[in-house]
Amino acid sequence: EERKDPGPGDSSRGGLIPELRNPSPEEVVVVERNQTLTNLALKHYGKTHLTFVDLLMESNPEITNVHLIRIEQKLKIPKISMEHVIRLSRDRIWQIQVGTFGSPLAAGLYRGEPALRGKKVEVSARRVSPLETWYRVSAGPYGTREEALKAAGLLKDKGLLPIFPAGPENLLSPGKS
Repeated sequence: EERKDPGPGDSSRGGLIPELRNPSPEEVVVVERNQTLTNLALKHYGKTHLTFVDLLMESNPEITNVHLIRIEQKLKIPKISMEHVIRLSRDRIWQIQVGTFGSPLAAGLYRGEPALRGKKVEVSARRVSPLETWYRVSAGPYGTREEALKAAGLLKDKGLLPIFPAGPENLLSPGKS
């Protein structure tokens, strides 16, 4: 199932609860000449997977085009934790945000995953530039935060969460479907 992502600032039903958007400490950096979100992701996380770039965009909602950041702009660089992959929707339903991909086909990688048996795998389209859309894959619902964390831990152990070192590398990045 594909649905439009309301975006980080949307307060409509189904959006994220604001206090859960950025659960971990963060560093603030000043953008230098020739820096991009992709090379900032590489510098701070060691990877350029779209999930990291999406995390940077979510942490800096003033960025509306992944390809446009300003020199001397201050950006928040969140520290990665398991809290970044679990989300509580406004209707109080826990989900796992598996990752962000350049194609909605990525959901197929997770639909048959035994660790997600009985859960709904959804794809949310997120416009990241006037001509580009990325796709967030999420799974749920989970009854409690602990249940969501346990399931996310299983996915992490299997290397199925791109935000952690064992995760798949750019499986379906833009232009590669």
